[in-house]
Amino acid sequence: MNRRRMIALVVWALTMAAAAIAVALIIATRDTPVPSSWGFRGASEAFAITCGTIGAIVALRRPENRIGWLFCAIAAFFAAEALIDEYVIASTFVVAGGLPATTFLAWTLEWLWVPPLGIALIFLPLLFPDGHLLSPRWRFVAALGIVAIVGFGMAAAFIPGPIQQATFLDNPYPITGLDVAAYGTVVFGPVSLVLTTTIALSVGSLVVRFRRASTEARQQIKWFALAALVAGAVFALYITVSAVFLTSATKVLEIVVVVSLMGLPAAAGMAILRYRLYDIDRIISRTLGYILLTAILFATFAVATVALEGVISPITGGDSLAVAASTLFVAALVAPIRSRVQHAVDRRFNRARYDAERTAVAFGKRLREQVDMTSLADDLTSTVRVAMSPASLALWLRAGER
Repeated sequence: MNRRRMIALVVWALTMAAAAIAVALIIATRDTPVPSSWGFRGASEAFAITCGTIGAIVALRRPENRIGWLFCAIAAFFAAEALIDEYVIASTFVVAGGLPATTFLAWTLEWLWVPPLGIALIFLPLLFPDGHLLSPRWRFVAALGIVAIVGFGMAAAFIPGPIQQATFLDNPYPITGLDVAAYGTVVFGPVSLVLTTTIALSVGSLVVRFRRASTEARQQIKWFALAALVAGAVFALYITVSAVFLTSATKVLEIVVVVSLMGLPAAAGMAILRYRLYDIDRIISRTLGYILLTAILFATFAVATVALEGVISPITGGDSLAVAASTLFVAALVAPIRSRVQHAVDRRFNRARYDAERTAVAFGKRLREQVDMTSLADDLTSTVRVAMSPASLALWLRAGER
């Protein structure tokens, strides 16, 4: 155990050192015009720091749990990618004549992002939350995951054209005789199918684990699933906006996607260490409640604006009044719709709170009719036990003046 903890500390220190050097290079070359890439410059460093810290904490507290070590591995890959990326930028745009091994290191950026992505999408759901497979029968999926990661990484390493993480350079070792479209069909098609199938099987194992799990394990899986759901929803929004609008808003959404993905290690760490574990039902209900509220209000605003424009625009000659009236109408609906939506969500996803509220309301109705102090005290204690499930309960009544 002590040797495992020492290894975790060493890996964390090396990861933080690589990320710190990469950040220092960003600061030193901040005025250098660099072609923009996906996300923002420094995203890999942010992932390395977040995953590395969470992974080290879990590995120190639960060294037998493989999830912490997986996050340490993800962080190490991201830190290496960040350091190499900044090295290549400095060699290409800052240092006259370049730095040694720039071509080879730039080539590693073509495939270095595949292992952390594969670990996150395949092995995290396959092993979460205790770090073990659901049963020996799932070893096939683990082996298939290794094959998928290696195959996809090799396919990415030799794709013709610009390097994905350094678009200002071309791949120095491309497969000749195939253009990008043909390479995608012949090479990327089969390996992508294997990767997608493996990811689906891994997620399926997490679903099966949830159905068989104890109450505590279900709460842990809920934390991880909520973070994955939020990140997936943000990424879907980004894909939609970039495909339909193609505006500068996509760059903002890329940053939001990066931030939402960093919620995955945070949620996993909280779940494994059981920090505020049973708050997840309330968080899920609140998240779903606000998502549904936003969707309903947006749809109402759109319908009201279109309807009022058809009525008011011929009179006023513009649509400003219709937008203002729709805004006021939606603002008036916020409170009533929010209470009804939250009530419906609590009834489905936060049943404990819903039952507690029903119990408290029923007690309030009986309180108006109850006059016997002994019966009232018994009713109060039973209500509190049902609604709050306390470990212990005592009722103190102050004596009257008589």
